[in-house]
Amino acid sequence: MLQELCEKTRAVGVKPVAMMWNVAGVRLTQAFIEMGLFEEPLMCEFTVFGDGFDEFGHPATVKGLQALTDFVPPGANWHWMVSVIHANPFPVHAHAIANGGHVAIGLGDHGFPELGHPTNAQLVTRVADMARNMGREVATAAEARHMFGLAR
Repeated sequence: MLQELCEKTRAVGVKPVAMMWNVAGVRLTQAFIEMGLFEEPLMCEFTVFGDGFDEFGHPATVKGLQALTDFVPPGANWHWMVSVIHANPFPVHAHAIANGGHVAIGLGDHGFPELGHPTNAQLVTRVADMARNMGREVATAAEARHMFGLAR
Protein backbone atom coordinates (compact mmCIF):
# COMPACT_ATOMS: atom_id res chain seq x y z
CA MET A 1 0.00 0.00 0.00
CA LEU A 2 2.78 2.46 0.89
CA GLN A 3 4.59 1.72 -2.37
CA GLU A 4 1.40 2.34 -4.33
CA LEU A 5 0.79 5.63 -2.50
CA CYS A 6 4.34 6.76 -3.27
CA GLU A 7 3.96 5.85 -6.94
CA LYS A 8 0.58 7.61 -7.28
CA THR A 9 1.89 10.71 -5.51
CA ARG A 10 4.87 10.85 -7.84
CA ALA A 11 2.64 10.30 -10.90
CA VAL A 12 0.68 13.49 -10.16
CA GLY A 13 3.87 15.50 -9.59
CA VAL A 14 3.76 15.84 -5.82
CA LYS A 15 7.03 15.56 -3.92
CA PRO A 16 6.43 13.82 -0.59
CA VAL A 17 7.53 14.84 2.86
CA ALA A 18 8.76 11.83 4.80
CA MET A 19 7.05 11.76 8.19
CA MET A 20 8.95 9.94 10.93
CA TRP A 21 7.89 9.23 14.52
CA ASN A 22 10.40 6.53 15.34
CA VAL A 23 13.58 4.88 14.07
CA ALA A 24 11.57 2.43 11.95
CA GLY A 25 10.29 5.44 9.99
CA VAL A 26 13.86 6.58 9.34
CA ARG A 27 14.80 3.13 8.07
CA LEU A 28 11.67 2.92 5.91
CA THR A 29 12.50 6.29 4.38
CA GLN A 30 15.97 5.06 3.45
CA ALA A 31 14.42 1.93 1.90
CA PHE A 32 12.04 4.10 -0.16
CA ILE A 33 15.01 6.09 -1.46
CA GLU A 34 16.83 2.87 -2.39
CA MET A 35 13.65 1.66 -4.16
CA GLY A 36 13.37 4.93 -6.10
CA LEU A 37 10.10 5.88 -4.42
CA PHE A 38 11.56 8.98 -2.76
CA GLU A 39 14.16 11.29 -4.31
CA GLU A 40 16.77 13.43 -2.68
CA PRO A 41 16.87 16.17 -1.73
CA LEU A 42 14.16 14.99 0.61
CA MET A 43 12.20 16.96 3.16
CA CYS A 44 11.64 15.02 6.38
CA GLU A 45 9.51 15.79 9.38
CA PHE A 46 10.56 14.26 12.67
CA THR A 47 7.66 14.33 15.10
CA VAL A 48 8.17 13.98 18.85
CA PHE A 49 5.32 13.68 21.33
CA GLY A 50 4.43 15.19 24.69
CA ASP A 51 2.15 14.14 27.52
CA GLY A 52 -0.76 11.96 26.55
CA PHE A 53 0.91 10.67 23.39
CA ASP A 54 3.52 8.37 24.93
CA GLU A 55 2.55 5.40 22.79
CA PHE A 56 3.08 7.20 19.46
CA GLY A 57 6.83 7.66 19.27
CA HIS A 58 9.78 9.43 20.80
CA PRO A 59 9.31 11.93 23.64
CA ALA A 60 9.19 15.69 23.02
CA THR A 61 12.74 16.20 24.27
CA VAL A 62 16.13 16.89 22.73
CA LYS A 63 17.04 13.24 23.36
CA GLY A 64 13.81 12.13 21.70
CA LEU A 65 14.71 14.13 18.59
CA GLN A 66 18.32 12.93 18.63
CA ALA A 67 17.10 9.33 18.69
CA LEU A 68 15.69 10.03 15.22
CA THR A 69 18.42 12.22 13.75
CA ASP A 70 21.15 9.82 14.87
CA PHE A 71 19.81 7.29 12.36
CA VAL A 72 19.80 9.54 9.30
CA PRO A 73 22.20 7.77 6.91
CA PRO A 74 25.62 9.40 6.53
CA GLY A 75 25.74 11.52 3.39
CA ALA A 76 21.95 11.58 2.98
CA ASN A 77 20.57 14.74 1.40
CA TRP A 78 17.70 15.05 3.85
CA HIS A 79 16.51 18.42 5.04
CA TRP A 80 14.60 17.95 8.24
CA MET A 81 12.23 19.78 10.47
CA VAL A 82 10.88 18.90 13.87
CA SER A 83 7.27 19.00 14.95
CA VAL A 84 6.47 18.80 18.65
CA ILE A 85 3.00 17.51 19.50
CA HIS A 86 1.29 18.47 22.77
CA ALA A 87 4.31 19.96 24.55
CA ASN A 88 6.21 23.20 24.77
CA PRO A 89 8.49 22.90 21.73
CA PHE A 90 11.04 25.66 22.27
CA PRO A 91 13.91 23.61 23.79
CA VAL A 92 13.59 21.03 21.00
CA HIS A 93 13.29 23.78 18.40
CA ALA A 94 16.43 25.49 19.67
CA HIS A 95 18.29 22.18 19.36
CA ALA A 96 17.00 21.71 15.80
CA ILE A 97 18.00 25.22 14.78
CA ALA A 98 21.47 24.80 16.31
CA ASN A 99 21.96 21.51 14.47
CA GLY A 100 20.89 22.48 10.95
CA GLY A 101 17.26 21.45 11.23
CA HIS A 102 14.10 23.39 10.60
CA VAL A 103 10.99 23.94 12.70
CA ALA A 104 7.29 23.25 12.22
CA ILE A 105 5.06 25.08 14.66
CA GLY A 106 1.40 25.84 15.02
CA LEU A 107 -1.58 25.84 17.33
CA GLY A 108 -2.69 22.47 15.99
CA ASP A 109 0.28 20.90 17.78
CA HIS A 110 -0.08 22.58 21.19
CA GLY A 111 -2.37 25.31 22.52
CA PHE A 112 0.44 27.13 24.37
CA PRO A 113 -1.55 27.99 27.51
CA GLU A 114 1.75 28.86 29.19
CA LEU A 115 2.09 31.71 26.66
CA GLY A 116 -1.49 32.98 26.98
CA HIS A 117 -2.77 31.19 23.85
CA PRO A 118 -0.86 33.10 21.13
CA THR A 119 -1.80 33.14 17.44
CA ASN A 120 0.02 31.11 14.81
CA ALA A 121 1.60 34.33 13.54
CA GLN A 122 2.97 35.07 17.01
CA LEU A 123 4.42 31.56 17.26
CA VAL A 124 6.10 31.81 13.87
CA THR A 125 7.52 35.21 14.80
CA ARG A 126 8.90 33.78 18.04
CA VAL A 127 10.64 30.90 16.22
CA ALA A 128 11.98 33.24 13.52
CA ASP A 129 13.38 35.53 16.21
CA MET A 130 14.90 32.52 17.98
CA ALA A 131 16.60 31.41 14.77
CA ARG A 132 17.98 34.89 14.06
CA ASN A 133 19.24 35.22 17.64
CA MET A 134 21.04 31.89 17.14
CA GLY A 135 22.70 33.12 13.93
CA ARG A 136 20.35 31.49 11.39
CA GLU A 137 18.34 33.55 8.97
CA VAL A 138 14.88 32.38 7.97
CA ALA A 139 14.66 31.14 4.38
CA THR A 140 12.52 32.95 1.86
CA ALA A 141 9.89 30.95 -0.04
CA ALA A 142 12.18 30.88 -3.11
CA GLU A 143 15.14 29.68 -1.02
CA ALA A 144 13.02 26.95 0.56
CA ARG A 145 11.80 25.75 -2.86
CA HIS A 146 15.40 25.54 -4.08
CA MET A 147 16.57 23.78 -0.90
CA PHE A 148 13.92 21.08 -1.27
CA GLY A 149 14.37 20.58 -5.00
CA LEU A 150 11.13 22.34 -5.93
CA ALA A 151 12.61 25.35 -7.73
CA ARG A 152 10.67 26.37 -10.81
